[in-house]
Amino acid sequence: MPLILAAAAAVFLILQISSLRSARSEPSQSTGSGSSANLTYQTSHDDTVLEQIRELRKEVASLRGRQEHLQHEAQERHTRERQRGSEVKQGSKEEAGEGKPVRTPKLSHRVSRGDLVPGKHYLADYDIWSIKPATPDYNYPPKPAFHYPEDLPNFPDDVSWVQVSNQPKVYYFPTFITAAQADAIIVEASKRLSRSTVGDAGQSRVSDERTSEGCWMDDTVPAVKVLRDQIQRVTGWSRSDFEMTQVLRYQKSQKYNQHVDYMDPQIYGDSPINRERAVTFFTWLEDMDEDAGGMTVLPMANGGPPAPGYGLTCDRGLRVRPRKGAAIAFYDQKPDKSLDPYSLHGACPVLHGIKWVVPQWLWTSGRWDKKAGLHSRT
Repeated sequence: MPLILAAAAAVFLILQISSLRSARSEPSQSTGSGSSANLTYQTSHDDTVLEQIRELRKEVASLRGRQEHLQHEAQERHTRERQRGSEVKQGSKEEAGEGKPVRTPKLSHRVSRGDLVPGKHYLADYDIWSIKPATPDYNYPPKPAFHYPEDLPNFPDDVSWVQVSNQPKVYYFPTFITAAQADAIIVEASKRLSRSTVGDAGQSRVSDERTSEGCWMDDTVPAVKVLRDQIQRVTGWSRSDFEMTQVLRYQKSQKYNQHVDYMDPQIYGDSPINRERAVTFFTWLEDMDEDAGGMTVLPMANGGPPAPGYGLTCDRGLRVRPRKGAAIAFYDQKPDKSLDPYSLHGACPVLHGIKWVVPQWLWTSGRWDKKAGLHSRT
């Protein structure tokens, strides 16, 4: 469209110039004072046309610049999609759904580089638009436990997203729920908050490692049901494998040291429970200023080096700033159900303001079981 407008403006410009030259070349048929008046009028008219021509030239130049910018952006997207879509993932006929190879044609949808501003939306020590390719252990086995969002046959077209890491698999959704839905969840959660806990050998306890407040809700809360429905749409997960939904509030200086969401064998040993968290989904309910802290950090994103222990590393890897209605999903497991240590993550301290976030965990099998003590690991 800008190119068509530029062409039309150029044609109009040529016609104006031709008209001006023609008017200047015609001999005057008037004499006396009438001739002088005509000359004054003609000069004034010429000046007006010249000013219009100058403005049209500026507009044409602006439209051409815009067209070049759009062409450059399109070329960038095409290059990224070719780079990211080179890997072909082969699933079995039963798991792929239609017996066709499962491809990754692109790793973003309705999101461009200009939509995510470093500092405002995220910080990273790598280019999220040129992420490292996935290593072979992230490929699908003959019968995968799940498929990634971009490989789901019925992924909703109205949801915008971009993949920002291959190791672990991390997806960012700029507008996942509406502001009204976020507000409704805050209203309900505010009535139920209590001090958050951590798991310790299957038991819940208060710890300085985690200082937020939170509560649990499910489909009986309408606003939470809407969020869970949206998560189910983009993951293809069975509702029976949804944990209860947690809502957390972080105030000044509150944080959560980095950890993994599965039962870390180094801490829990061999778990007798044959089910495990496979996906962590965070949805933010309020914006936070650039100097407010509170970012979610994945220090080993994009295949980064190991992070030291279970402290808190907020100056490396991928750090995502809370934005109202936005969400992030990362996979704690690989499609063969092996655990992914690169999913290590934490909540950086809030410096000012209040952070509201909704964690939702999905399982590879079974369902959330309070009696089994699994909820205590949140």
